[in-house]
Amino acid sequence: MFDTAAIVLAAIALFAAFVNGALGYGFSSLTVPIALVFYANRILNPAIVVIEVFVNFYVLFMNLSGVTAVWKRVVPVGNLIRRKGWLLMRLRISLRVIS
Repeated sequence: MFDTAAIVLAAIALFAAFVNGALGYGFSSLTVPIALVFYANRILNPAIVVIEVFVNFYVLFMNLSGVTAVWKRVVPVGNLIRRKGWLLMRLRISLRVIS
């Protein structure tokens, strides 16, 4: 029914999910290098991204009550990234005008 590569990938993903649940980090860091032995990069990366997006939304939904406590610490980081992006965009535009 399943080939050996799919079974090994499922075992790797299960182990990586366990580590991610314990530490909060590491799913891609553990899954991708080992899974690249069995699957091509162009097949593996989109699959991992889709899985992680759904897992992150699930974790967010499960911990929705904690978002209000963390939100005050997250907003300044988002503002900093937005300001830096705006600055880089203006710098690129001004460099084009100068040259």
